[in-house]
Amino acid sequence: MDYILGGQLLVLFFALLWFFISNNFFKKNKILDNKLLIILFLTTVSFYWGLRPFDVGTDTGNYYNAFISIDVSKPIHYYLSSLKGDYLFYIVLYVCRKYLDFSWFLTFCSFITSLGFYLLYKNFNLGKKIENHLLAPVFIFLYFSLFSYTSIYCNIIRNGCALPYSLLFVLKLFNKEYKLSFIYMIVSLSFHMSSIILILIALGLFFVKISVPSCFIIYLSCVTFSILGYGLGSIPLISNLSNARLAGYLGDNDIGYTTGFRLDFTLYNFFFLLLAYILSDKKDKGFKFFFKLYVLTSSFFVLCYSLIYSDRFGIYSWFLIPIVLLFSINNFPLRKKFLISVLFLFVFWGINIIIFI
Repeated sequence: MDYILGGQLLVLFFALLWFFISNNFFKKNKILDNKLLIILFLTTVSFYWGLRPFDVGTDTGNYYNAFISIDVSKPIHYYLSSLKGDYLFYIVLYVCRKYLDFSWFLTFCSFITSLGFYLLYKNFNLGKKIENHLLAPVFIFLYFSLFSYTSIYCNIIRNGCALPYSLLFVLKLFNKEYKLSFIYMIVSLSFHMSSIILILIALGLFFVKISVPSCFIIYLSCVTFSILGYGLGSIPLISNLSNARLAGYLGDNDIGYTTGFRLDFTLYNFFFLLLAYILSDKKDKGFKFFFKLYVLTSSFFVLCYSLIYSDRFGIYSWFLIPIVLLFSINNFPLRKKFLISVLFLFVFWGINIIIFI
């Protein structure tokens, strides 16, 4: 069986197990704390992807080459001095190279990503404690029903290590827990600098008032520019940068990656944008903040269509979808909220399997 599909079926198995257990308790007017189930799920996911064959994931070979090229006879500060970012990730790489093997390195990276999602689970908050116990597992399973879930575990693993901590930064920023938000920001950026996209947009929304209609105008403008063939690569300030990391996205597309306007990605993002907006309570502060964040990160993503590997920027909008969807139904009665969120989960999983696997 295909390893990627196996990873998706693993999610389906645990999601169904959670649903039957929780539904039986809920019928008896009891709420089960699913913490142990989520820990088991995330641990299983971590070992599944950490112990994967080395040919699973396009970038796995590149990480292996980086792993074996490290000269562990030299001290770590010598190694880090030659880098220009992602220091925390490369510390993990160096330590695993010195004391362990490549499989353990992949496993540690998987656990770092899973730990971030567990912290998101623990910080899930829609208000009442009873609702958090019931719906927090949906929050996690929605993340793992995204088609890009497999990519952050087996391909773009630096982004995967950074992503949940950038989401934690946003949650803590929104709740005005500034010290924790700062810590998560540093952790996220230390794993991969691309998380600066989500961080800067969130900071902009937090300090600058902008209306939902204005965000829509920005989004539609970006879609129009992309249709006309303009994107980030068309901006002289960006296209003239000599940064080696950016060169890989702006250079010749000799790998056949689809660039230019992407109707599939646009419809995907717009579908969840429209669904959340229709269902939502427009006065809910949480919904408004995260919805605007989703629209603006989607706008940035649209401008990235002209770049190679644009989907690596798309994750910073895609992984906001579970938050936006659950905030959009926050004003519903608990029973209806539970059933709708479960419907979200299985429809979401089905859409991603059918379209992208």
